[in-house]
Amino acid sequence: MEDDMDVEEVAEEKVSIDPILKETLESGKTFITGNHGCIGCGELLALKIALHAAGKCIVVHSSGEIALLAKYPNSYVSVPFVSAGRNAVAVARAIAKSASEPVVAYAGDGATAEHMESLVDAIRSKSNIVCLCYNNQSAGVYSESLAKVVSRYADYAATASISHPSDFIKKMKKALALPGTKYIEVLAPCPDKWGFDTSLTVEVARTAVESKAWPLYEVTSGRTEINSLPTSVAVDNYFSVQRRFANADPAEIDEAKARIAKIWKSLQQ
Repeated sequence: MEDDMDVEEVAEEKVSIDPILKETLESGKTFITGNHGCIGCGELLALKIALHAAGKCIVVHSSGEIALLAKYPNSYVSVPFVSAGRNAVAVARAIAKSASEPVVAYAGDGATAEHMESLVDAIRSKSNIVCLCYNNQSAGVYSESLAKVVSRYADYAATASISHPSDFIKKMKKALALPGTKYIEVLAPCPDKWGFDTSLTVEVARTAVESKAWPLYEVTSGRTEINSLPTSVAVDNYFSVQRRFANADPAEIDEAKARIAKIWKSLQQ
């Protein structure tokens, strides 16, 4: 993506598709066609990639748009898909006690932050679940990842992005293989809330990573490893491709940029 392009110019570009992502989308093994999800939905794509990595598992999801995948009397998901209201982690812990298949708690950034105490309790009790948080920044105009906070308690915490499926799949498989409670937070842009064309969900997520607005890293037993060191895209591009920032106060944008720089500095220490 060229520097200083606005959302309309980006929409006119021919967007390339990652071959791993293309394979995931065309596999047809995770979702049944005809579901009620929105076109270009980031959280739907994040779940699809996660299921591609996990195979057979049980998904416990919080309330939200994702619940449309199992709208009575039909389910469009190829695995058990359990609604848990707002607190997916608490229900996932209970199911994991007797489940023979991996259990994945799937919740948004708002629900995850709201029920952080339940997540910490799951970590301390060594419940064998993967907590997968899709961050569509519903909890704020610009909200950073909770992964660094969770890593203070969990043996494994990581960030991911739908634009980097190979990295995401690798982290999902690693989390599934480890004991105890693991945490992955995946960036899942929302075209409607963020203000971009529905064909650009992956491209906007990629811009977030390549501009350093969304770092890709993992923390294993307290050791931080940065998985991507982007250098080519200005952070201004991340804000310019989204209409939600069109009328933002320049001071707020500057504050967000300062937070991005601070996060990167802390990761590299």
